[in-house]
Amino acid sequence: MDGEIVRINVAVSGYGKAIYIAHPNGSTSVYGHLRNFAPDIAEWVEAEQYRLQQGLVVLYPKPGRFPVKAGQLIGYSGNTGSSGGPHLHFELRYSEGIPYNSYLSGIKFVDVAPPQFRRLYVYSIDTTNYQASLSARREVHLRGKGNSYRVLDTLLVDSVAGLAVEVTDLVNPQSLRCNIASLRMLVGGSQTFWFDTDEVPFPETAYADAHVDNEIRVSRGAKVRLLFQLPGNRFSRYRTLNHGKLTLKKGEVQPVTIEASDAAGNTSQLTLVLKGTGRPVAKRHTPISPVSDTIHWDKGGTVSDSLFSFTLQPGDLYYDCLLQAKAAFADSTSLGPVVDLHSEVVPLHRAGELSLATRAIPDTLRQHLYLARWNARCKHFEYYAKADLVGERAVAKVRDFGRYTLLADTTPPRLEPSRVAKVCSGLPRKNARMLLRARDKVTSIAAVEGAIDGQWALWEFEPKTGEIWHDLDSTRTAKGQSHQLKLKVFDALGNAQVLECEFRW
Repeated sequence: MDGEIVRINVAVSGYGKAIYIAHPNGSTSVYGHLRNFAPDIAEWVEAEQYRLQQGLVVLYPKPGRFPVKAGQLIGYSGNTGSSGGPHLHFELRYSEGIPYNSYLSGIKFVDVAPPQFRRLYVYSIDTTNYQASLSARREVHLRGKGNSYRVLDTLLVDSVAGLAVEVTDLVNPQSLRCNIASLRMLVGGSQTFWFDTDEVPFPETAYADAHVDNEIRVSRGAKVRLLFQLPGNRFSRYRTLNHGKLTLKKGEVQPVTIEASDAAGNTSQLTLVLKGTGRPVAKRHTPISPVSDTIHWDKGGTVSDSLFSFTLQPGDLYYDCLLQAKAAFADSTSLGPVVDLHSEVVPLHRAGELSLATRAIPDTLRQHLYLARWNARCKHFEYYAKADLVGERAVAKVRDFGRYTLLADTTPPRLEPSRVAKVCSGLPRKNARMLLRARDKVTSIAAVEGAIDGQWALWEFEPKTGEIWHDLDSTRTAKGQSHQLKLKVFDALGNAQVLECEFRW
């Protein structure tokens, strides 16, 4: 479809290098994680970067600057930004910025594989203790293949129950697993739960954490979709009866059909039968930690003692929690207490504020503090977020429960010596690209500033690999001469490695 480029991003996170094209029908197409832009676009972007003296930019070309015809080259797929592997991110958005299913606009791709149901889970729901209810799930074995699945035995359920399914979709036998586009549950022939992802406003994407069983996601990475709505889940694409919760009387039998569809409209069904036991849901009690308080999802609150405080605003939780924590000063390497903050399997919609008491902190460390989170698999604390001192307390935003402490890092990134030797050899260069690699023990490379002969120079960097590079251009850096390079490489805590040397091109 024809259109014009209205926005160009160069970033090391998000979509990385990305192009936004506005179309006459009011839609906008997005192309993300690009390796490079097409030559004419790249030339203009570089000129703007030099004009602004900024490598990371968001640019808005003037109307008519970059008209685009269907089939025209605009860039090359890559792995820039927050990408887990080389691919093109493509999406369509309404003019309001809401992404929508590309199939709705007539863009088709070959997809004949229906979604695959892999697992079914049954929950007895105690509405006063969703955390315990979600942890006490029961897995049910499925039979079937293709687009038809079933549960052989009648399932007994308590007075308030919920279901969840693990369902995946393949575009073709060689593709990665994709997300489904819609999910529907019918009980006794009546629709009890429905959602789709045809149009998802960006502010609502965080509700994905409440749409899945987060404990399973954390433990084995699978997306088990809940067929009932948590109290704080305000995703607008749900249509439910009783929020999807099932209330069967003693002896009541109901057939259940669960339908999953992909973006191309391929649909699979899972059928089962439920029978009510009439039993009230058993109350589950959790051992109490030294510090605890009930935080209501719609009111927020604070749990604290003399060593820490953690504050949530209304809507930060998805359900009421007996929020539990304990804190104590541990070994001398920590500048604050070690805090065990609730349970990592409980999701947060937004970040809360964690405040820690501190040991005496030297002035040399005050600008280099960070909150570290315990990595249970690797058995060590690792960088989570920069921490700021407010009075004598360290404060940081936290969007995950878990174990935290306060550390400091004053060590700058390290440039790989062999790469430095090649750039700074003083010998005539054989190619135009000056390539370095930097590593940081605690964080990643956050910024790069470079100058050649005292003039700002564009250096690009890729935090995932640590690579830093500059492509020499004879219009800016004369050939056949010696030049002075000055490069600063910063980590996320402001520590800088400075390289100054002479090179010849």
